[in-house]
Amino acid sequence: MTKRDMTLPYILLQSSYWMQFCVCVCFAIIYLQGIGFTNTKLGILSALGNLAGMLLGPYLADQMDRDERWAPLKLMPYLLILQALTCVGLLLVSKDQTLSFLFYVLYMAFCVSVNTLILKIYSDISYAGLKTDYSLARGLGSLSFVIVSALLGVLIEKTSVLMVPLSGLLLTAYEACAWLITKRRMPQIRFEAALKESVPMSSFIRDNRVFFVMLVGTALLFFAHNNITGFLINVVRNAGGDTKMAGFLNSFMAVMELPFMFFYTKLFGKMDQKKVLASSFIFFSIKELCFALAGSLTGLYLSFLFQGPSFALYSAAIVPYVEMMIGHQDAGKAQSLAYTMTTLGSVLSSIFAGRLYDILPVPMVLWISFAVSVAGTLIAVSSMKRK
Repeated sequence: MTKRDMTLPYILLQSSYWMQFCVCVCFAIIYLQGIGFTNTKLGILSALGNLAGMLLGPYLADQMDRDERWAPLKLMPYLLILQALTCVGLLLVSKDQTLSFLFYVLYMAFCVSVNTLILKIYSDISYAGLKTDYSLARGLGSLSFVIVSALLGVLIEKTSVLMVPLSGLLLTAYEACAWLITKRRMPQIRFEAALKESVPMSSFIRDNRVFFVMLVGTALLFFAHNNITGFLINVVRNAGGDTKMAGFLNSFMAVMELPFMFFYTKLFGKMDQKKVLASSFIFFSIKELCFALAGSLTGLYLSFLFQGPSFALYSAAIVPYVEMMIGHQDAGKAQSLAYTMTTLGSVLSSIFAGRLYDILPVPMVLWISFAVSVAGTLIAVSSMKRK
Protein backbone atom coordinates (compact mmCIF):
# COMPACT_ATOMS: atom_id res chain seq x y z
CA MET A 1 0.00 0.00 0.00
CA THR A 2 1.39 3.41 -0.93
CA LYS A 3 1.76 5.99 1.76
CA ARG A 4 -1.27 8.06 0.82
CA ASP A 5 -1.40 11.72 1.88
CA MET A 6 -4.58 12.43 3.85
CA THR A 7 -3.73 16.03 4.74
CA LEU A 8 -6.23 17.71 2.39
CA PRO A 9 -9.24 15.60 3.46
CA TYR A 10 -8.30 16.15 7.09
CA ILE A 11 -8.02 19.90 6.51
CA LEU A 12 -11.59 19.83 5.18
CA LEU A 13 -12.76 17.95 8.28
CA GLN A 14 -11.07 20.40 10.65
CA SER A 15 -12.19 23.45 8.68
CA SER A 16 -15.83 22.36 8.51
CA TYR A 17 -15.91 21.44 12.21
CA TRP A 18 -14.46 24.70 13.55
CA MET A 19 -16.72 26.75 11.31
CA GLN A 20 -19.70 24.84 12.70
CA PHE A 21 -18.38 25.22 16.25
CA CYS A 22 -18.09 28.98 15.74
CA VAL A 23 -21.70 29.23 14.60
CA CYS A 24 -23.15 26.89 17.22
CA VAL A 25 -21.21 27.88 20.34
CA CYS A 26 -19.88 31.40 19.77
CA PHE A 27 -23.06 32.80 18.22
CA ALA A 28 -25.40 31.06 20.65
CA ILE A 29 -25.70 34.17 22.83
CA ILE A 30 -26.56 36.40 19.84
CA TYR A 31 -29.18 33.99 18.48
CA LEU A 32 -30.81 33.20 21.81
CA GLN A 33 -30.90 36.80 23.00
CA GLY A 34 -32.39 37.66 19.63
CA ILE A 35 -35.36 35.36 20.22
CA GLY A 36 -35.88 36.64 23.77
CA PHE A 37 -33.78 34.47 26.08
CA THR A 38 -32.53 35.94 29.36
CA ASN A 39 -28.88 35.68 30.43
CA THR A 40 -29.87 33.15 33.09
CA LYS A 41 -31.47 30.84 30.51
CA LEU A 42 -28.45 31.35 28.26
CA GLY A 43 -26.12 30.14 30.99
CA ILE A 44 -28.26 27.08 31.74
CA LEU A 45 -28.56 26.20 28.06
CA SER A 46 -24.82 26.56 27.43
CA ALA A 47 -24.00 24.40 30.44
CA LEU A 48 -26.52 21.69 29.45
CA GLY A 49 -25.43 21.68 25.80
CA ASN A 50 -21.74 21.35 26.68
CA LEU A 51 -22.44 18.75 29.36
CA ALA A 52 -24.49 16.69 26.92
CA GLY A 53 -21.61 16.87 24.44
CA MET A 54 -19.16 15.90 27.20
CA LEU A 55 -21.19 12.76 27.92
CA LEU A 56 -21.97 11.83 24.31
CA GLY A 57 -18.41 12.31 22.99
CA PRO A 58 -16.63 9.89 25.37
CA TYR A 59 -19.48 7.37 25.03
CA LEU A 60 -19.07 7.37 21.24
CA ALA A 61 -15.28 7.16 21.63
CA ASP A 62 -15.62 4.12 23.88
CA GLN A 63 -17.83 2.39 21.32
CA MET A 64 -15.53 3.30 18.41
CA ASP A 65 -12.53 1.77 20.19
CA ARG A 66 -14.32 -1.54 20.81
CA ASP A 67 -16.68 -2.11 17.87
CA GLU A 68 -15.80 -1.67 14.19
CA ARG A 69 -19.48 -1.05 13.42
CA TRP A 70 -19.01 2.26 15.28
CA ALA A 71 -16.02 3.34 13.18
CA PRO A 72 -15.94 7.17 12.92
CA LEU A 73 -16.42 7.28 9.15
CA LYS A 74 -19.47 5.00 9.52
CA LEU A 75 -20.90 6.95 12.44
CA MET A 76 -20.40 10.51 11.20
CA PRO A 77 -23.29 10.69 8.68
CA TYR A 78 -25.80 9.74 11.39
CA LEU A 79 -24.48 12.42 13.73
CA LEU A 80 -24.58 15.01 10.94
CA ILE A 81 -28.18 14.09 10.08
CA LEU A 82 -29.19 14.65 13.71
CA GLN A 83 -27.31 17.95 13.72
CA ALA A 84 -29.07 19.06 10.53
CA LEU A 85 -32.46 18.16 12.01
CA THR A 86 -31.80 20.35 15.05
CA CYS A 87 -30.94 23.28 12.77
CA VAL A 88 -34.15 22.76 10.80
CA GLY A 89 -36.04 22.56 14.09
CA LEU A 90 -34.55 25.88 15.24
CA LEU A 91 -35.65 27.52 12.00
CA LEU A 92 -39.21 26.23 12.44
CA VAL A 93 -39.77 26.92 16.16
CA SER A 94 -37.94 30.22 16.71
CA LYS A 95 -41.06 31.74 18.35
CA ASP A 96 -41.36 28.91 20.88
CA GLN A 97 -38.74 29.32 23.60
CA THR A 98 -39.24 25.88 25.15
CA LEU A 99 -38.72 24.02 21.88
CA SER A 100 -35.89 26.39 20.89
CA PHE A 101 -34.18 25.62 24.20
CA LEU A 102 -34.46 21.87 23.57
CA PHE A 103 -33.29 22.02 19.96
CA TYR A 104 -30.33 24.26 20.78
CA VAL A 105 -29.13 21.97 23.59
CA LEU A 106 -29.22 19.07 21.12
CA TYR A 107 -27.57 21.15 18.39
CA MET A 108 -24.70 21.99 20.74
CA ALA A 109 -24.37 18.40 21.96
CA PHE A 110 -24.14 16.96 18.44
CA CYS A 111 -21.81 19.75 17.27
CA VAL A 112 -19.35 19.25 20.14
CA SER A 113 -19.42 15.46 19.70
CA VAL A 114 -18.40 15.57 16.03
CA ASN A 115 -14.87 16.50 17.11
CA THR A 116 -14.56 13.13 18.88
CA LEU A 117 -15.04 11.43 15.51
CA ILE A 118 -12.58 13.74 13.76
CA LEU A 119 -9.89 13.03 16.37
CA LYS A 120 -10.47 9.28 16.04
CA ILE A 121 -10.15 9.59 12.25
CA TYR A 122 -6.73 11.19 12.80
CA SER A 123 -5.72 8.29 15.04
CA ASP A 124 -6.85 5.79 12.39
CA ILE A 125 -4.93 7.68 9.69
CA SER A 126 -1.74 7.64 11.76
CA TYR A 127 -2.15 4.01 12.80
CA ALA A 128 -2.54 3.02 9.14
CA GLY A 129 0.79 4.70 8.32
CA LEU A 130 -0.79 7.37 6.11
CA LYS A 131 0.51 10.93 5.93
CA THR A 132 -1.26 13.92 7.42
CA ASP A 133 -0.20 17.22 8.99
CA TYR A 134 -2.42 17.64 12.05
CA SER A 135 -1.12 21.05 13.11
CA LEU A 136 -1.60 22.52 9.62
CA ALA A 137 -5.15 21.15 9.48
CA ARG A 138 -5.89 22.48 12.97
CA GLY A 139 -4.45 25.87 12.09
CA LEU A 140 -6.61 26.14 8.98
CA GLY A 141 -9.54 25.15 11.18
CA SER A 142 -8.82 28.15 13.39
CA LEU A 143 -8.48 30.41 10.35
CA SER A 144 -11.85 29.16 9.07
CA PHE A 145 -13.30 29.93 12.50
CA VAL A 146 -12.07 33.56 12.27
CA ILE A 147 -13.46 34.01 8.75
CA VAL A 148 -16.90 32.65 9.62
CA SER A 149 -17.00 34.76 12.78
CA ALA A 150 -16.42 37.93 10.80
CA LEU A 151 -18.82 37.08 7.96
CA LEU A 152 -21.67 35.82 10.11
CA GLY A 153 -21.62 38.93 12.28
CA VAL A 154 -22.14 41.07 9.19
CA LEU A 155 -24.86 38.79 7.81
CA ILE A 156 -26.81 38.85 11.06
CA GLU A 157 -26.66 42.65 11.14
CA LYS A 158 -28.09 42.81 7.59
CA THR A 159 -30.71 40.06 7.99
CA SER A 160 -31.73 38.42 11.27
CA VAL A 161 -30.54 36.03 13.96
CA LEU A 162 -32.11 33.18 11.98
CA MET A 163 -28.86 33.26 9.99
CA VAL A 164 -27.38 31.25 12.88
CA PRO A 165 -29.39 28.01 12.40
CA LEU A 166 -29.43 28.57 8.63
CA SER A 167 -25.62 28.83 8.60
CA GLY A 168 -25.47 25.76 10.83
CA LEU A 169 -27.53 23.82 8.29
CA LEU A 170 -25.32 24.93 5.38
CA LEU A 171 -22.15 24.10 7.28
CA THR A 172 -23.53 20.66 8.12
CA ALA A 173 -23.69 20.11 4.35
CA TYR A 174 -20.02 21.19 4.16
CA GLU A 175 -19.16 18.74 6.95
CA ALA A 176 -20.95 16.00 5.01
CA CYS A 177 -18.90 16.81 1.90
CA ALA A 178 -15.67 16.69 3.96
CA TRP A 179 -16.76 13.32 5.36
CA LEU A 180 -17.52 11.93 1.90
CA ILE A 181 -14.15 13.07 0.49
CA THR A 182 -12.31 11.56 3.46
CA LYS A 183 -14.25 8.30 3.21
CA ARG A 184 -13.45 7.93 -0.48
CA ARG A 185 -9.80 8.78 0.08
CA MET A 186 -9.31 6.52 3.12
CA PRO A 187 -8.25 2.98 2.16
CA GLN A 188 -10.07 -0.01 3.62
CA ILE A 189 -8.17 -0.96 6.77
CA ARG A 190 -9.26 -3.36 9.47
CA PHE A 191 -8.33 -2.87 13.11
CA GLU A 192 -9.33 -6.24 14.61
CA ALA A 193 -6.24 -6.52 16.83
CA ALA A 194 -6.70 -3.05 18.31
CA LEU A 195 -10.42 -3.62 18.81
CA LYS A 196 -9.79 -6.82 20.76
CA GLU A 197 -7.28 -5.08 23.05
CA SER A 198 -9.49 -2.09 23.82
CA VAL A 199 -10.99 -1.79 27.31
CA PRO A 200 -14.14 -0.03 28.62
CA MET A 201 -13.88 3.63 29.60
CA SER A 202 -13.95 2.93 33.35
CA SER A 203 -11.08 0.43 33.03
CA PHE A 204 -9.13 2.83 30.82
CA ILE A 205 -9.31 5.61 33.42
CA ARG A 206 -8.34 3.20 36.21
CA ASP A 207 -5.38 1.87 34.22
CA ASN A 208 -4.22 5.35 33.14
CA ARG A 209 -4.65 7.34 36.33
CA VAL A 210 -1.57 9.50 35.77
CA PHE A 211 -2.82 10.48 32.31
CA PHE A 212 -6.23 11.29 33.78
CA VAL A 213 -4.63 13.46 36.50
CA MET A 214 -2.88 15.42 33.75
CA LEU A 215 -6.28 15.99 32.13
CA VAL A 216 -7.66 17.29 35.44
CA GLY A 217 -4.86 19.85 35.45
CA THR A 218 -5.82 20.74 31.88
CA ALA A 219 -9.42 21.36 32.95
CA LEU A 220 -8.19 23.85 35.58
CA LEU A 221 -6.03 25.59 32.99
CA PHE A 222 -8.96 25.96 30.62
CA PHE A 223 -11.20 27.19 33.42
CA ALA A 224 -8.74 30.04 33.99
CA HIS A 225 -8.27 30.54 30.24
CA ASN A 226 -12.02 30.86 29.64
CA ASN A 227 -12.40 33.28 32.55
CA ILE A 228 -10.61 35.75 30.28
CA THR A 229 -11.55 34.80 26.73
CA GLY A 230 -15.19 34.07 27.60
CA PHE A 231 -15.63 37.31 29.54
CA LEU A 232 -13.18 39.49 27.64
CA ILE A 233 -15.50 42.50 27.51
CA ASN A 234 -15.28 42.78 31.31
CA VAL A 235 -11.49 42.76 31.19
CA VAL A 236 -11.41 45.29 28.35
CA ARG A 237 -13.79 47.71 30.06
CA ASN A 238 -11.72 47.51 33.23
CA ALA A 239 -8.71 48.62 31.15
CA GLY A 240 -10.65 51.54 29.63
CA GLY A 241 -11.78 49.94 26.37
CA ASP A 242 -15.15 49.20 24.77
CA THR A 243 -16.90 46.56 22.67
CA LYS A 244 -15.03 47.61 19.53
CA MET A 245 -11.70 47.19 21.28
CA ALA A 246 -12.78 43.76 22.56
CA GLY A 247 -13.38 42.75 18.93
CA PHE A 248 -9.91 43.95 17.94
CA LEU A 249 -8.38 41.99 20.82
CA ASN A 250 -10.25 38.85 19.79
CA SER A 251 -8.85 39.16 16.28
CA PHE A 252 -5.34 39.84 17.62
CA MET A 253 -5.63 36.76 19.83
CA ALA A 254 -6.55 34.59 16.84
CA VAL A 255 -3.67 35.96 14.77
CA MET A 256 -1.22 35.08 17.56
CA GLU A 257 -2.39 31.46 17.43
CA LEU A 258 -1.98 30.84 13.71
CA PRO A 259 1.85 30.73 13.34
CA PHE A 260 2.18 28.10 16.08
CA MET A 261 -0.44 25.92 14.43
CA PHE A 262 0.70 26.38 10.83
CA PHE A 263 4.40 25.76 11.51
CA TYR A 264 4.13 23.37 14.46
CA THR A 265 5.34 20.34 12.51
CA LYS A 266 8.41 22.15 11.16
CA LEU A 267 9.31 23.89 14.42
CA PHE A 268 8.30 21.34 17.06
CA GLY A 269 7.46 18.11 15.22
CA LYS A 270 10.85 16.47 15.92
CA MET A 271 11.03 17.61 19.54
CA ASP A 272 9.93 15.60 22.57
CA GLN A 273 6.15 16.11 22.53
CA LYS A 274 6.00 15.73 26.29
CA LYS A 275 8.33 18.71 26.76
CA VAL A 276 6.45 20.78 24.18
CA LEU A 277 3.12 20.12 25.90
CA ALA A 278 4.57 20.85 29.33
CA SER A 279 5.88 24.16 27.99
CA SER A 280 2.39 25.11 26.83
CA PHE A 281 1.04 24.43 30.33
CA ILE A 282 3.64 26.79 31.81
CA PHE A 283 2.84 29.51 29.28
CA PHE A 284 -0.86 29.33 30.22
CA SER A 285 0.08 30.51 33.71
CA ILE A 286 2.50 33.13 32.38
CA LYS A 287 -0.32 34.50 30.24
CA GLU A 288 -2.72 34.60 33.20
CA LEU A 289 -0.08 36.45 35.27
CA CYS A 290 0.33 39.04 32.51
CA PHE A 291 -3.42 39.65 32.42
CA ALA A 292 -3.53 40.03 36.20
CA LEU A 293 -0.73 42.62 35.99
CA ALA A 294 -2.09 44.43 32.91
CA GLY A 295 -3.75 47.73 33.75
CA SER A 296 -4.10 49.14 30.25
CA LEU A 297 -5.17 48.15 26.75
CA THR A 298 -1.50 47.98 25.76
CA GLY A 299 -0.99 45.52 28.60
CA LEU A 300 -3.84 43.36 27.30
CA TYR A 301 -2.29 43.23 23.82
CA LEU A 302 1.07 42.28 25.33
CA SER A 303 -0.63 39.57 27.38
CA PHE A 304 -2.16 38.03 24.27
CA LEU A 305 1.33 37.61 22.81
CA PHE A 306 1.40 34.50 25.00
CA GLN A 307 -1.73 33.08 23.35
CA GLY A 308 0.48 31.35 20.79
CA PRO A 309 2.86 29.45 23.12
CA SER A 310 -0.03 28.57 25.46
CA PHE A 311 -3.35 27.78 23.78
CA ALA A 312 -2.10 27.30 20.20
CA LEU A 313 0.89 25.21 21.25
CA TYR A 314 -1.38 23.06 23.43
CA SER A 315 -3.94 22.62 20.62
CA ALA A 316 -1.24 21.45 18.21
CA ALA A 317 0.67 19.27 20.70
CA ILE A 318 -2.04 17.48 22.66
CA VAL A 319 -3.21 15.19 19.84
CA PRO A 320 0.24 13.83 18.84
CA TYR A 321 1.16 13.60 22.54
CA VAL A 322 -1.89 11.44 23.29
CA GLU A 323 -1.16 9.37 20.20
CA MET A 324 2.38 8.81 21.49
CA MET A 325 1.31 7.91 25.06
CA ILE A 326 -1.82 5.80 24.42
CA GLY A 327 -2.08 2.81 22.12
CA HIS A 328 -4.41 2.88 19.12
CA GLN A 329 -6.76 0.42 20.86
CA ASP A 330 -7.79 3.19 23.27
CA ALA A 331 -6.98 6.24 21.13
CA GLY A 332 -10.60 7.31 20.70
CA LYS A 333 -11.24 7.38 24.44
CA ALA A 334 -7.97 9.17 25.17
CA GLN A 335 -8.45 11.87 22.53
CA SER A 336 -12.09 12.34 23.50
CA LEU A 337 -11.23 12.73 27.19
CA ALA A 338 -8.54 15.27 26.36
CA TYR A 339 -11.03 17.35 24.39
CA THR A 340 -13.74 16.83 27.01
CA MET A 341 -11.54 18.31 29.73
CA THR A 342 -11.18 21.56 27.79
CA THR A 343 -14.97 21.63 27.47
CA LEU A 344 -15.28 20.97 31.21
CA GLY A 345 -13.08 23.99 31.85
CA SER A 346 -15.40 26.07 29.68
CA VAL A 347 -18.50 24.80 31.49
CA LEU A 348 -17.01 25.53 34.92
CA SER A 349 -16.07 29.00 33.74
CA SER A 350 -19.60 29.61 32.45
CA ILE A 351 -21.02 28.59 35.83
CA PHE A 352 -18.62 30.40 38.17
CA ALA A 353 -16.82 33.20 36.33
CA GLY A 354 -19.92 35.27 35.62
CA ARG A 355 -20.77 35.28 39.31
CA LEU A 356 -17.19 36.18 40.22
CA TYR A 357 -17.24 39.15 37.85
CA ASP A 358 -20.54 40.28 39.39
CA ILE A 359 -19.35 40.28 43.01
CA LEU A 360 -15.60 41.01 42.74
CA PRO A 361 -13.44 43.64 41.04
CA VAL A 362 -12.02 42.51 37.70
CA PRO A 363 -8.37 42.51 38.90
CA MET A 364 -9.27 40.17 41.76
CA VAL A 365 -10.99 37.75 39.37
CA LEU A 366 -7.87 37.77 37.21
CA TRP A 367 -5.65 36.98 40.20
CA ILE A 368 -7.98 34.11 41.14
CA SER A 369 -7.71 32.85 37.57
CA PHE A 370 -3.92 33.04 37.80
CA ALA A 371 -3.94 31.02 41.03
CA VAL A 372 -6.17 28.33 39.48
CA SER A 373 -3.94 28.29 36.40
CA VAL A 374 -0.81 27.75 38.51
CA ALA A 375 -2.53 24.85 40.26
CA GLY A 376 -3.47 23.37 36.89
CA THR A 377 0.07 23.77 35.57
CA LEU A 378 1.60 22.11 38.63
CA ILE A 379 -0.82 19.18 38.48
CA ALA A 380 -0.42 18.66 34.71
CA VAL A 381 3.38 19.00 34.58
CA SER A 382 4.05 16.91 37.69
CA SER A 383 1.80 14.11 36.43
CA MET A 384 3.70 14.05 33.11
CA LYS A 385 6.96 13.52 35.01
CA ARG A 386 5.44 10.47 36.67
CA LYS A 387 4.31 8.91 33.39
